[in-house]
Amino acid sequence: PGMSEAIRKYDLDYGIGSVHYAAQYDDGRNWEIDGPHQMFVEGLDAIFDNNIQMAIQAYYGRIRAMLDSDPPTILGHMDKIKMQNARASYFNEQDSWYRDEVRKTLRAVANSGVILEVNTRGIYKKLTSEPYPSYWILREAHKLNIPITVNSDAHRPEELINEFEIVNKELKTVGYRKVMELRKGKWVKAELT
Repeated sequence: PGMSEAIRKYDLDYGIGSVHYAAQYDDGRNWEIDGPHQMFVEGLDAIFDNNIQMAIQAYYGRIRAMLDSDPPTILGHMDKIKMQNARASYFNEQDSWYRDEVRKTLRAVANSGVILEVNTRGIYKKLTSEPYPSYWILREAHKLNIPITVNSDAHRPEELINEFEIVNKELKTVGYRKVMELRKGKWVKAELT
């Protein structure tokens, strides 16, 4: 998998790149999409005048910029911004403008050679009903032959394999049979079990 020189110089086994800050306020503070909902609402209003389409485009634009300039080994929780959508209906994942942004980003993922993370944290934290990214996105990723790895985004040992069983079953329905695993310092395709 691809990894930028900026990451390689630290001699890490791998790097996970995730966008948490989609824009900045006029005073230079970052607008976080992965924080408390009220912070999201405030930034959406102050930076984007409540235009969710512009905010989503900024978010996915930052992901594509990262993939272009500093590709990590793994792209983390690609559609994490949807966690804010569960609390208020800002956008519909079926809308063509949203799907266009996602598809553009998936093409960037495919071109960069990075592994796409399937992250289960939103499910076990009751923030989403599907992993990051959603199953429809994973179907599109599979069509583009984008490799995946499953991760719980664990913050505690007891979270390590949360929701893997149900997500792995769904991944097979999507079409995936293999996942990338790090073994003895090398990323290899392994059977999805």
